[in-house]
Amino acid sequence: MTCHLEKEVNTRKHCAYSPSPCVHPDIIAIIANLVSTLISVDRCVHIALPLQVQSLVSRRGFWVIFGVASLALACSGQIIVFSYDTACAYYSDSQVEPTWLVIPSTFYLDNKAFLDILDTVVMNSVVPILSLAVTAVTTTITVVKLNHAMKWRNRCSSSSKLSREEIGLTRMLVVISGIYIACVSPRVLTSLTRLLVPDYRPWTRLCNLVVVMETFVNALVAINSVINFFVYISLGSKFKQTLRSLVFVVTKCNWKTAIEMRIMNAYYYGQQRDNPHVASER
Repeated sequence: MTCHLEKEVNTRKHCAYSPSPCVHPDIIAIIANLVSTLISVDRCVHIALPLQVQSLVSRRGFWVIFGVASLALACSGQIIVFSYDTACAYYSDSQVEPTWLVIPSTFYLDNKAFLDILDTVVMNSVVPILSLAVTAVTTTITVVKLNHAMKWRNRCSSSSKLSREEIGLTRMLVVISGIYIACVSPRVLTSLTRLLVPDYRPWTRLCNLVVVMETFVNALVAINSVINFFVYISLGSKFKQTLRSLVFVVTKCNWKTAIEMRIMNAYYYGQQRDNPHVASER
């Protein structure tokens, strides 16, 4: 099928090739999924092992794990970018608009086995499935432990095992994890399809299905981000306070800059009126 597409492109006139994009389009979504997973694990450890949490991993260790994992994912995604070339083919007479075809690059053809494992197995199967499974398991453990802690708190009202803020924070993160599981599950299904069906590629006979499914799962990624923002706004008091302070600081800086510019302009034009010869020298 690849040879068929290349032959079809080469038989058309005015054919121009465009290189693959410089950044993997899904890498930000993959790293965002990693953040959701690490937050879910962190909250689960805080609820399940509140006394041992400081000895298990520190905040610095948490950020080191996140940085190393993000760098590894970004480098892997960047390698996959060079697997595809986009060909823009023009019909000679009847077609005015170009036809876009995605074909394998020379780099992909020379390293097919390695890139298939990296793209299909690691980045599109192992990483999303592992992220979804870890998030689902840790969220379930968090819900069970939280319910147990709340029951224990109701029985022993004189002392509290979890504070009200801790319970509110955990509930918010459980909601976010549930939304993440719902929005990422279709991507995992498409990854399994890509792993089990060899023709599920953008340059095969199933190219239209691939485009539709990729558009759908990318829309779910955007929906997940939007819902998370409103969940944080409605349930996260610290997030709301930080966002309000940030907006206030930015607005204040903008107003301050605008006032300074007005003062400078007024001073300059005042000098221009009082000393016309100075203004002409400038």
